[in-house]
Order: sequence, then C-alpha cells, then structure tokens
Amino acid sequence: MFPEARIVATDLSETLLAILRDHIGQDVAARQRTALVCLDATRAEFTESSVDLVIGAAILHHLIDPAPCIQRACLALRPGGMAVFFEPFEAGNAVLRMAYERILADDATRDCERLSETTAHTLRALVNDFKVRAGSDKSADIFRRIDDKWLFTRSYFAAIAAEIGFVSVEVTPLWAGADVFVMQTGTYLKLAQGLTNDQAVAALPGWAWDVLRSVDAAISLELKRDLPLEARVTFRREPRRPVVARM
Repeated sequence: MFPEARIVATDLSETLLAILRDHIGQDVAARQRTALVCLDATRAEFTESSVDLVIGAAILHHLIDPAPCIQRACLALRPGGMAVFFEPFEAGNAVLRMAYERILADDATRDCERLSETTAHTLRALVNDFKVRAGSDKSADIFRRIDDKWLFTRSYFAAIAAEIGFVSVEVTPLWAGADVFVMQTGTYLKLAQGLTNDQAVAALPGWAWDVLRSVDAAISLELKRDLPLEARVTFRREPRRPVVARM
C-alpha cells in the first residue's frame, strides 16, 4: 500500500521476525526499507513524533495491560499520524454468548437433531471463553496462563484516549452486515474444528442456525455497528495548531 514507506517491523518473537526476514529476503527494495527490531512494545522507548503510522494487528488482546503499548505508540506518532489496531470486542461476542447458551439449553431438551458432542463442546468452550475475557479486571492468575485475555469495549479505548490527552479515537466494526452473527459462528466453527465452509454449515442442525438467524433479524444494521465482534481502533494524534503572532 505504501511502496515508498520506511518500515520498522517489531515483535517480541525473534522467530516471527526471522520469518519476516526470510519472506522479504528476495525483495531488495523491501529489504532496504525495512528494519527488524525485537522488542517489548509495552516497554519500548520510541522516539517521540517519529512515525506517521503504527499498525498493530491483533496484539492488544494478548496483553494483560494494553494501555502502555497504546500510549507509547501514540507518543511515537507525528502530529496527524494514526495508530491502528485490530481487536475483538465484548459487545458482539456477548450477543453470541447468549445465543450459544440458548442453543445449548434447547439442545438438552430435544429428542432428535441434537448437537454433535464435538459441536456442543465447541459452543460450551466459546461461552466460557467469552465469560472469562469479559471485563477489564485481569488480576486473576488465569490471565498469566492464557493467550487471549481481552474482549474490549469502546469505553476502554475512550478512557485511554482521554488519559493520553492529545489523541482522538474511533472504533469501526470490521463487519456489521445483516448476517454477522451467522457468519461469525461459521468462522468460529471452522477455526475450532478445522472445518471447510460446507462442513461448518453441517456442524449445526437447522434449528440452531434458525436461532442465530433470529438474532441477526432482531438487531438492526445501525445497532450492529454499536455491537462489534471485531473492530478497527484508530487513534489519531491531533495536528499541531499554527502559532499566530499578535502584534
């Protein structure tokens, strides 16, 4: 997207940086404009006002305390620059949690067309995962043992922006279409069970998909924008205001 940009690629993992090094190894131009740096983004001392764009792809929800990472990234921005993160959100997944709890409850009363043991386990695991990651209190010991720790809220990022003081923040859902909860369920089934699209559809009986379709139908497109499952979080550093001399 930015063929003339100079890139500083950072990661805590030396292995991932080595993979990137090998990936760009045959591209002389990319190699010349890319620096690879192994560091902890929550502790890095970035030079203030040194970059135009920061991109963090699905990193914040792995951190017990993402605020220092965001603060340091925003401090590194030049006036008018942006820090963009892609993260999971609690609101949309809370809707799915309630839908999955209903499906599991209905399944327990059925005589036929039951969930398979594998799919029932998947839904129970997702419900538990959403429950554990909800809220901002990450003091429990489990958060030092699990990889994914957060489902974020808009208010969490708004509070960080207010604390930083010189940035604004905007949250934009990655997908808020008419069938967002049906689609996300298919994605979860594929990821959890290693399924193809057709296999994911077959993993839930028709009545369970009907539950999810009813949830999608009950929530307007406008409200779905307020209930993101995953979203782009954009912090923008305020441009410098011109200094006007009064004579």
